[in-house]
Amino acid sequence: MDFSVSGIRKRHFEHYYMPDRFLEEISDENLSHMSLVSLILWILGLANIIFAIVRAEGDFTGKAPHFAYYGIAFITSFVVFIWTQILLRKQVAIDHRLKNLPVCFGMIGMQVCFIMNFWPDGVIFSHYNGFVLLACEGILTGLFVHIYPNLFDLIHLPFIIVIFIIEIEQIGIVCASNILVYFAILHTMVVYKWVNTRELFLQREKMAALNANLSKEIDIAADIQKNFYTCDVSDINGWEVGYYNRAMAGVSGDLFAFYKRDTILDGLGIFDVSGHGISSGLLTMLVKNIIEQEFYKNSGRSLDKVMYEINDRVIEAKGNVENYLTGILSRVKDNTLEFVNAGHPLPLVYTKGDDNIELFIESPEERYGVIGLRDFPTKYQVESFDFSRGDEMIFYSDGIIDAVNSEGQEFGRERFMDCVKKYVSLQAKDQVNFISEEVRLFQGKSAQKDDVTLIIIKKI
Repeated sequence: MDFSVSGIRKRHFEHYYMPDRFLEEISDENLSHMSLVSLILWILGLANIIFAIVRAEGDFTGKAPHFAYYGIAFITSFVVFIWTQILLRKQVAIDHRLKNLPVCFGMIGMQVCFIMNFWPDGVIFSHYNGFVLLACEGILTGLFVHIYPNLFDLIHLPFIIVIFIIEIEQIGIVCASNILVYFAILHTMVVYKWVNTRELFLQREKMAALNANLSKEIDIAADIQKNFYTCDVSDINGWEVGYYNRAMAGVSGDLFAFYKRDTILDGLGIFDVSGHGISSGLLTMLVKNIIEQEFYKNSGRSLDKVMYEINDRVIEAKGNVENYLTGILSRVKDNTLEFVNAGHPLPLVYTKGDDNIELFIESPEERYGVIGLRDFPTKYQVESFDFSRGDEMIFYSDGIIDAVNSEGQEFGRERFMDCVKKYVSLQAKDQVNFISEEVRLFQGKSAQKDDVTLIIIKKI
């Protein structure tokens, strides 16, 4: 082991040095401790002054230094108490160095109090108070100057030995030993607190670093997913298409896709993976290719048969992953849009002829089931809608209608329909922007609880 000055210094910084972030974090805690200690010392100082006056019995000859020490300690502890209270009540951020100034000032007061408490004619509780001060000083000084309490108390050790000898002469070996044991207990508690505080801080630092890395990875995944979904729908023959997607956090569990060849729109899909987070986001990227492959591979088959194939492939591909999907897959032929709904919220339909917006009315055939649940029965049904010029169909995820404001009110389907009607005269791309902004304003400061996706397809 290297016992050189540089070696010792290196080990000190490796094991005991704490960064300014640590001091910043515990500065208020230091102030709270110092405020309590200074209040106690102020009360004890006042009591000591009163006792000293009473014991003097009017004869203050030669006691000026005695009362000077008591007075300085009394004033110092009072100033520290007021100072710490002011800083603790400050609402604005204050640099931790300024916050620790009362700690430094308090150290001076503590030293004065310590000397004062061992004045030859001091009362018995003052001796205990002195050892309490040493224990407090160990933790507070250590936190302030990055010195481990044990190391700092090595400086005190000779002083403690001398005082212990004096105490034996003044109050006897039993009382002196009791005081020493009392100090040892307090010091052990101080060291325990130091170690715990340090370890908790280092653990939080590690967790913060891990969370920062995880957050960075999630942001990268979100960017990849966003680019994965990007599709140019600005120039499609006969149709206007607008879409909007906002993840609840990081990657989105909503999946949407447009199936087109050059300027011809063949269809579109909107799906919602159960759950939230990375697993849901990864599943969307897995099933996106499956859906697109089956959509084009089975272009000559009924759309419900295509959905059955998709369901089987998703079950096989995701293995033991418990997440499932709801969704709508649609196919466009001339002016007709046909779709299959697998447990997803029904689309809205706007008909320009009668200026009416309503929830799509399904045919009476029985239907049930979602996508991706093994041994779960499914029965898909094909629906269709014939568009006229100006008609629209609005697909969305339940993150829109389930959005909640600060008063606990849901945005709801009725409010959503009114919102669509309000902007229906605009182009589809502008409609989705204004509608999504209405949802965001409705939520206000309330946290987003689900992914939000909105697609509008308009016949032109």
